[in-house]
Amino acid sequence: MQVINISSVVKRVSQRLQNAIEQYVGGGGFVIIPAYDLKNVATLNPLGQLAGVTTVGTFNEFFELLGPQARINYYAPISQEAVGLNNVIVRAQGSSYSTAFVTGTAANLLAQGQAPAQVHQQLAAFFAPAVIKAKQGSMLTWYAAHQAVIDISYSWLGLGWVICLIGLIGLVGWMWWRQAGMWKIYLAYIVIVGLLLLGVGLLILPTQM
Repeated sequence: MQVINISSVVKRVSQRLQNAIEQYVGGGGFVIIPAYDLKNVATLNPLGQLAGVTTVGTFNEFFELLGPQARINYYAPISQEAVGLNNVIVRAQGSSYSTAFVTGTAANLLAQGQAPAQVHQQLAAFFAPAVIKAKQGSMLTWYAAHQAVIDISYSWLGLGWVICLIGLIGLVGWMWWRQAGMWKIYLAYIVIVGLLLLGVGLLILPTQM
């Protein structure tokens, strides 16, 4: 039992290619392909029309399915980290990487001796549309719908926080110059540290959602 990953979207399926895939699938092999090109998620890969071929779509960091259609079997992350040249870790993105995600999982399950039906059952448990959607909580849904506004808000928040921090530092310097009581300096220090922690917490909030 083997797995073939065709990580490309073809424009048309030749008779020779169709015969080869049908023969391979008929013999119990797995053929896994990207459902679409990310530049045009509305147009499905013609290879997906062949019986037994497994199609893989993508979902983003908010667990939103990109170009969902009933004919797409599974969905995998749109991007992932990979080892590039000189052993440098890079972030790769594309439907081909989503397909490789599912292909690697299928190959691993087959290597464990699982039957094709069991493999599809496990893949559905990991990558089925309903499973991906279930991970999209109300907070992520709201954040995805208002991402542009939130990003701008956080930019202004960061700028305002920096201005406030500079002002407070100037205040402490002025109090020091005026030889104010140490309790005032200590109070200003607490305020600065508090605002610093608050600002950092607010700025990293989107990465935790």
